[in-house]
Amino acid sequence: MRASTCWIALSLFFFLSACEESVPHTPQIRPVRTIVVEKRILGESAALTGHIRARDEVSLAFRIDGKLIERLVNIGDRVTAGQLVARLDPQNEVNALRSAQADLVAAKAELTQVQGTEGRQRELLQKGITSRTQYEQALQHLETARSRVDSAEARLRVAEDRRSYAELHADAPGAVIGKGAEPGEVIRAGQMILQLAHEGAKDAIFDVPVQLMRAGKPAEVEVYLADNPSIRTVGGVR
Repeated sequence: MRASTCWIALSLFFFLSACEESVPHTPQIRPVRTIVVEKRILGESAALTGHIRARDEVSLAFRIDGKLIERLVNIGDRVTAGQLVARLDPQNEVNALRSAQADLVAAKAELTQVQGTEGRQRELLQKGITSRTQYEQALQHLETARSRVDSAEARLRVAEDRRSYAELHADAPGAVIGKGAEPGEVIRAGQMILQLAHEGAKDAIFDVPVQLMRAGKPAEVEVYLADNPSIRTVGGVR
């Protein structure tokens, strides 16, 4: 009885071993999932209406007082760098320029005369005919005449500058977006005559509600034209 039990157990062991060897091992299938990473807007988007402005806008003004006799451009006109845009009545400046020119001519004539006197006194001093005092007086007159010529030349340069100040030129290419005076008006130095928007970089200006400002500055903003949404661009907040 004990021998039969051992034989049965042994046979059963071999049978189970044979079964285990005959069954192939099936790998476990682990399901996976794929997603496409794309840029998304976090939070709520906001649409605001604003307007486009040039980043650099300047006011053109005269450096001197005067009567505006001509304004050559109007709002919307495009100008180039150095273009004449307005003119003052230059009569006062022209008169001052002529006076300065006459003063310079007179000063140079006096200098020529004094130079001759100094030269003669120097020769007489070398020959012992005149005194050192008389020569020094002639030399002093020469230095004074030279100073008068320098002063007259400086006044002439100032008069030439003031004559040029009667004309107003555009400082850079751009478009006229504002005007501050009409022909016939008496204007003061520094008074805005024209406002010019320079060509180049542009800014989109928006009135932003306080709630959006508290939420933080966005990384970028998409801007498009209200009447043509196909024209759009992306910019940063500065």
